[in-house]
Amino acid sequence: MKAELLSPMDFDQLSMVEIPVTVKGKKYTLREATENATIKFRTFQFQNSKMVDGKLNADADKLIESLMVSLCLYEGDNLVPLDVVRSWPAKVVKQLFDRVIAISALDEADSEEALEKQKAETEKKLQALRNGQDRGKNLPSATTATSA
Repeated sequence: MKAELLSPMDFDQLSMVEIPVTVKGKKYTLREATENATIKFRTFQFQNSKMVDGKLNADADKLIESLMVSLCLYEGDNLVPLDVVRSWPAKVVKQLFDRVIAISALDEADSEEALEKQKAETEKKLQALRNGQDRGKNLPSATTATSA
């Protein structure tokens, strides 16, 4: 076992990383993701990530990015609403998203690992479905009467 896994852990200081941000002259603060924000992000990511031709759906990616920014960007003590974040240029939201992922230690390796796990689970479910059900079972045959 690695020695660092056995060393004491001290969480007396729970200060969050904060980065000042200005958008169109307005002052905001981008804060490290809380556990609650991370759970919402991962849940949304899991529920909305769909593979299209072996690639992650780009629309889902954009939704995930703006959601995470809205969960970590503050104007004073209030979170910036999602519709405000979505009204900004994509290049601004992308930079904010990349920064919050970095300061929250939610790097892409974790996301890739989660997606690979999701892909493997989905493939298992699909194979089980194929093995347990005749693929043409729910399709009408040429001899099946249909109602008019």
